[in-house]
Amino acid sequence: MRQRYFATSISHDEIVVSKEDEHHITNVMRKHVGDELFFSYEEKSYVGRIDSLKPLKISLLYEEKEDNELPLEVTLYLCSLKKDKNEFVIQKACEMGVDKLVFVNSSRVVNHMSKEDLDHHMERYNKIIKEACEQSQRSHLLEIGGVISLSDVATKCDSDLKLVPYEREEGGTSALIDALSHLDGVKSIALCVGSEGGFTSEEVELLKRSGFLSVSLGKRILRSETAALYALSVIDLYVEKN
Repeated sequence: MRQRYFATSISHDEIVVSKEDEHHITNVMRKHVGDELFFSYEEKSYVGRIDSLKPLKISLLYEEKEDNELPLEVTLYLCSLKKDKNEFVIQKACEMGVDKLVFVNSSRVVNHMSKEDLDHHMERYNKIIKEACEQSQRSHLLEIGGVISLSDVATKCDSDLKLVPYEREEGGTSALIDALSHLDGVKSIALCVGSEGGFTSEEVELLKRSGFLSVSLGKRILRSETAALYALSVIDLYVEKN
């Protein structure tokens, strides 16, 4: 697998990485002088060569023309889950090409998240994001877009296509498939996933009035983290098919 890192800066034909990545390159991966590595910086991809290990010096060889990002913007609005489940969804959302994840407080959220709570977890979240985006060969990092109320989702989300999975929606997956089969002109997709207790019917109606399409994810009731990954995988399938 091509080892990728997010550079902290690129200037004068030199690539600079964090102290943590220096340790990983020299002591974990045990790279040698002359080895080539791959880097992301300001949403572009580069190839560098190790010229020295102590101190670590990496020269910029060339910009690599690759594009591992989705062709449109995907935002995940995730009703706050338990700590480990939030971390799991963040990791997988990175792998699936999500651009932004916003935490949401709805009426059935058990672990209500405040701005202070989010700030407390951001160091951990940023570490997960960096490692997941490097592993999945992405050129830019997922953004955590704060924590908001469900009513704010309804009023502030301006994505071209807005989806809310709802377990009581009838018609199987036909509405989801139909929406994703007609993406001409769509430049952004929003997915709003409920908490462990789901959404109330009133909350779904609120989202529908603001342009969200209520969709079923099938006959079985899925856990929140499963629903998020299921829906994102279907979105990826249709977006990358076109």
